[in-house]
Amino acid sequence: MGPTNQHPLTGFALKLNRAETHLKAIREAVQRYGGADFCELVTKPDYKRRPTARFHNVAPLDPEIPLLIGDCVHNLRSALDHLAFQLAIGHSGSLTEQQARNVSFPIFDNGPNFRGAKRRGRGAAHKMAGMSRSARAAIERLQPYHRRKHPELRALWMLDEMWQVDKHRLIHVTAQRHR
Repeated sequence: MGPTNQHPLTGFALKLNRAETHLKAIREAVQRYGGADFCELVTKPDYKRRPTARFHNVAPLDPEIPLLIGDCVHNLRSALDHLAFQLAIGHSGSLTEQQARNVSFPIFDNGPNFRGAKRRGRGAAHKMAGMSRSARAAIERLQPYHRRKHPELRALWMLDEMWQVDKHRLIHVTAQRHR
């Protein structure tokens, strides 16, 4: 346990810094992979004489890359949950044991799920217990469902999906390189 005089968001910042360290390692590993002769590029015209390109003999991806991506994703998602907890504690002063267990940064792809299921503990309300109205409103404005078409393309939604996958299995990474 750290000193009690630390700023409440120190943990949040440390988690973001750790994610940045992983991101740098990911970039370096991808650069090593992409910088090497990892495949043959075969170009030839198709039946309409349009140029096409295909990769052949693609080298296996370094198995460290999905692990680094998973670690980066976990640190980013964990930082959001840390922020949510600090927002709740900062406003309320203390939380019940149940509230402390449930507080997290909610991420929803549709409004009814965000607002709904309060009685069953499935909506965002129980995840934001203890937070100020302004904090809850700010989090609500960030929700992916505000992008009516393809909310799954929002960064928060993608982060949460990757985090869910990584908790149970390795993130599947495909290699693609354009010249």
